Amino acid sequence: MFTKLLITVAIIAVVIWVATRKRQSSATAAVTAELPPSPQLVWLQRLAPLFAIVVLLLAAAWYGYGWLQGQQLLQVTVTSAQGEVATYQVKKRDLQGRKLVTVNGLEVVLSQMDRIEVEPIQ
Repeated sequence: MFTKLLITVAIIAVVIWVATRKRQSSATAAVTAELPPSPQLVWLQRLAPLFAIVVLLLAAAWYGYGWLQGQQLLQVTVTSAQGEVATYQVKKRDLQGRKLVTVNGLEVVLSQMDRIEVEPIQ
């Protein structure tokens, strides 16, 4: 997702660059007939960098929020079919269906018969 955002910002930057070069080349060709820039063009030139900055800030905030959510600690209680109970501390990003990786690095693969209870640690 972040890559798509960077590509979009790069395309916007290239369009602005091409527009300014085109305007500069036409200005040098017609030195005698110099017109003031249109209000729409001035508005666009001021808005485009602001838009790019806002998009980058929103992308950084979204990425940071996703990362922060992935760092949330959960307490996972696993009850096996035989009645054995095991409790693990897991980061939210490391809980993937029937497979989990504990904070200590222990990789646990659960069977279909195991019962899982997930609670946030406060």
